[in-house]
Amino acid sequence: MVDTEVVSWDADFLEEFHRVNESLEKSSGPMANGSGHRREPLGTWNPPSCGWFKMNTDAVVDSSNGRVGLAEVVAILRGLSFALEVGLFPCSIEYDVLVVIKVLQSDSDPFSEVGLVLHDIRLLLPRDSSSLVSFVLRNANMAAHGLAKFALSIDIDRIWLEDCPPVVAPIFLGDCPLQL
Repeated sequence: MVDTEVVSWDADFLEEFHRVNESLEKSSGPMANGSGHRREPLGTWNPPSCGWFKMNTDAVVDSSNGRVGLAEVVAILRGLSFALEVGLFPCSIEYDVLVVIKVLQSDSDPFSEVGLVLHDIRLLLPRDSSSLVSFVLRNANMAAHGLAKFALSIDIDRIWLEDCPPVVAPIFLGDCPLQL
């Protein structure tokens, strides 16, 4: 692959990311969730359906190192691998980068490093995964975003199974439904 093709794909990815997120934040109309069903854009986190697990993933840009793009899809791959490893299925995946969701719901992979990771993700997903993978607005993904920002400040992997990570406890408490 020619280096200019990778740079071009990354630039297109970032441009579409910014364009879609800006237009979605301005829009208040219904949108398709990729499975053919229409729904209102999510403004707050919603718990998973009974018997299901939910994975919200995010990656943040470390502007000092200029890392973007690949980290966004690696976050999904690592989360999905972990969910499979510990048996957290059935699992729905919510993510706040529409271009990644569209590619995951399509049958093709971009010709790049990102495309290779997306291909690996698709191999881990059930065959009919379009209804399992959906786009959410950033404000419905704030806990994942907070954890991703926190991850920039640490050098080791951390996993919380029964405890709420203190750095995002206020976000989790704000997302809890009033009635359980």
